[in-house]
Amino acid sequence: SSKLNPIGMLIEGCWWPHESAGNFQSLVSQFGSSASLKNRRLAMMPLPKATADLVGTPTTSIDVSQSVACISGYIAENKKELAKTFLQFLHTDASLIEFLQVTNMTRGFNYEVPEDVYNKLNTFAQSTVNTVLNSKVHVPGCSDNFFVQNFSTFDYQQAFATSHGAHPHVAMNGGKTLEQIWSAARTKYNQTTWNNLIGA
Repeated sequence: SSKLNPIGMLIEGCWWPHESAGNFQSLVSQFGSSASLKNRRLAMMPLPKATADLVGTPTTSIDVSQSVACISGYIAENKKELAKTFLQFLHTDASLIEFLQVTNMTRGFNYEVPEDVYNKLNTFAQSTVNTVLNSKVHVPGCSDNFFVQNFSTFDYQQAFATSHGAHPHVAMNGGKTLEQIWSAARTKYNQTTWNNLIGA
């Protein structure tokens, strides 16, 4: 039998610890400081490489947040520059670092985390930095009118929403294999689908 402590796995997003802040507080109240996020050894596990010869190659991450920041066209003219300055402030290195410290998440920009900040992060936030900021980030977006007009069709969640379920983990819980899930996703967009999208 293994002498290691029990290990648990969750199929979740990097936002999970931040959304669970209240749960961690409750656990600390019940079990003490050892139950806190800071004192737990949590980490993000990248998907394994498909073949042995790919081990050591950079990880590819998909930026799925699709978050945007807009300035209302109805605000007073004298406030527009202030709004632009505020948006610029939110995207400075200092603000990106603060965002990481508060949420344990990174944002889709190229920036470095100072060593003294990194060393004070919990293990989950450190693993997020190690995984995401050192990976090739793919942003599923395009300014082409065809993409914009059919955005919901190309949304990453829609791409994996098949007859097996809305998400791969739902299908896995239902007993489907990864091969079945991937096959359904690959064949979802056929010639009939494309003809409908382009109005052919």
